[in-house]
Amino acid sequence: MMQSSSHDHDHGHDHHGHSHNHSHDHGHNHAHDGIDNDNDDAAERAHVLKVMTAFGAYRAASTRTLESKLAVLQRPSVPSVPSVPSTAAPAQGEQLAGAQHTPAAAATAKAAADVYAPVRRRLRSHRHAINHNAHFLSLISEMHRHSFLDSVLHDGGSDSSAENGIDSSVHSSTVAGRQAPAASEADMDKVRSTLRQFVRDWSADGAMERQQAYDPILNHLEDAFKDVPASDRGNVRILVPGAGLGRLVFEIVRKGFSCQGNEFSMFMLLASNFALNNMPESNLYTIYPWIHSFSNIVSEANQMQPVQIPDVPVRDIPLTADFSMVAGDFVEIYSDDAQAGQWDAIVTCFFMDTAKDMTRYISVIRHALRKGGIWINLGPLLYHFEGDQSIEFTLEEVKGIAKSFDFSFEKEGMAQCTYASSPAAMLQYVYNCAFWVAVRM
Repeated sequence: MMQSSSHDHDHGHDHHGHSHNHSHDHGHNHAHDGIDNDNDDAAERAHVLKVMTAFGAYRAASTRTLESKLAVLQRPSVPSVPSVPSTAAPAQGEQLAGAQHTPAAAATAKAAADVYAPVRRRLRSHRHAINHNAHFLSLISEMHRHSFLDSVLHDGGSDSSAENGIDSSVHSSTVAGRQAPAASEADMDKVRSTLRQFVRDWSADGAMERQQAYDPILNHLEDAFKDVPASDRGNVRILVPGAGLGRLVFEIVRKGFSCQGNEFSMFMLLASNFALNNMPESNLYTIYPWIHSFSNIVSEANQMQPVQIPDVPVRDIPLTADFSMVAGDFVEIYSDDAQAGQWDAIVTCFFMDTAKDMTRYISVIRHALRKGGIWINLGPLLYHFEGDQSIEFTLEEVKGIAKSFDFSFEKEGMAQCTYASSPAAMLQYVYNCAFWVAVRM
């Protein structure tokens, strides 16, 4: 979240299955009392199409913004050149204003106009970066076009993607005869956020942020289960709600533990599935995540900094560990009776403040953890729904609620973290995050 006072969790996911093929399992499509599941499925499919439409609209939307900025530079208000004072009286018939048309004045006016040339040159170079980003986003959409959209677009098995106008760059289609809505500015902001999330989770540029946020968690997991032989670590089951693009889940699994991520955002869902299944080698893709921020930029090189992803091959997962992700609402899925006491550890990283009422999250964490299981948390309290019928607890109150739900705090501290920010930006937001390890009694 470059130069923003909020962190961009787009929480929402689903994958299941081990090996390296992480299929997406929509865990929130189970039956609900009084809810028409067919309508539920149709709404979800429409949302998938909306997200893919936003990915496909990136190039056009970004180009429009760029062209509007260039248009302003074509008609700038060049500062007027002050009159050149003269000590001699003007010749008869000479206009006093004529002094403004001297060679020196003309040169000053030309220089004033030329000050915009570097800006125009910098902005024009963004076209190349936009095309790179658009191509990368189209790969994500193309991966899911058949697996997600064919079931939506094949109405009774008769329609085809081509008949519905689907291609790899522009996803404009219909669901049950309805035209997919145009991508909103809020949708485009989530697309841009997704690019920055790739930096945080899957690039060398994001290593410092991962060290700040993920290392304390990983180190404690190692310590908590140090007596478990490496060959048996796959029997330790860890849940990570709000898993984003899946890097923390991936790192936990690489240590031999079985781990399931949970996500809610379809933007993160599609992107994480691509990351976990289509990045088997390092530095396969190049993106330009910082071109959409125009304030607090040091130089053109900083704004146009290319970022290569991934920084590590996304493969070689231990065969003894299960690696899965489940899409849907955390409370809805993990409050189910079948989830009671199923997890040895639950890790919440930049997640708890996404709740409208955090007591619901804490209740579900207690429900899903086995007795003696551990809850590791790291994150701020930047409430995502502040002012929208939300309850905003203080950190002291949060810990008090956790204790009332039979959690005993073993470790408490604070950790300074940035979130999806450009390391070269002139403005950096640093969160003083709460870190704790609590045991379910």
